[in-house]
Amino acid sequence: MPSFINELMLKEVKAFTDGANALILVDSSKLKADETLKFRSDLRKLGAKFKIAKCSLVRRALPEGFDQAVALRGTVGVIKTTGDIASAAKLVNELVKEEKVVIKGGLLE
Repeated sequence: MPSFINELMLKEVKAFTDGANALILVDSSKLKADETLKFRSDLRKLGAKFKIAKCSLVRRALPEGFDQAVALRGTVGVIKTTGDIASAAKLVNELVKEEKVVIKGGLLE
């Protein structure tokens, strides 16, 4: 039987992923605290949001049809865009080039 806390966290992650034009799943474990705050702030300016959650919860919260073969372990960062997808992707790509973030997967509309 799932714990009450996990059920609440699952509802929160589902509410986060609902209504998104795109979702980008990343491993942001190499980001320092100040870099994470700047990343979140930059995403907010672009109309996107960033949330870190357990992989098991993210798998359950993703819409049907998402390829479940994506190797997700531990925690994963979920970037939700409701506006301009390209701007958020460019911001993530800059961090990928600096080897601060690793892209685990994504989902468009």
